[in-house]
Amino acid sequence: MFYRGENPLNKELDDVMYYLSNSIDIGNSILIIPFASENSKVDKWFTSLKKSFKDIGMEHIKLLDYQLTNQEMQKEVKQHSILYFTGGRPEKLMRILAEKELIQEIKEFSGLIVGVSAGALVFSEDCIITKDQYYLETQVIE
Repeated sequence: MFYRGENPLNKELDDVMYYLSNSIDIGNSILIIPFASENSKVDKWFTSLKKSFKDIGMEHIKLLDYQLTNQEMQKEVKQHSILYFTGGRPEKLMRILAEKELIQEIKEFSGLIVGVSAGALVFSEDCIITKDQYYLETQVIE
């Protein structure tokens, strides 16, 4: 499992991509889970990530579509060997994972999990988000 709090749009994940390139096998497939990201940023993230993953030899890259049914999403998780969680808002990611009944599926996932920023925070036992310009009060996500 990789955890990192950086921005792939600024090539800040190059070291992670290098390590990942040595950890993948030909034919691995990656499912990008963008649920922490603002909807307006998803296309830009996907374009950047797709290029980064293709640069390290990955060809099977898919974005998990929010419009799929819960069962279809669960099936997508099972069909991929790598899950990649984007950054953004951790509370949004956890809410959607719960709504879509994906938490148990992810806990049982036996492949590689990569989390960036909010996508990494949600894998901690307790995620504490302190009050700042984006959050009006401190929050704990369990």
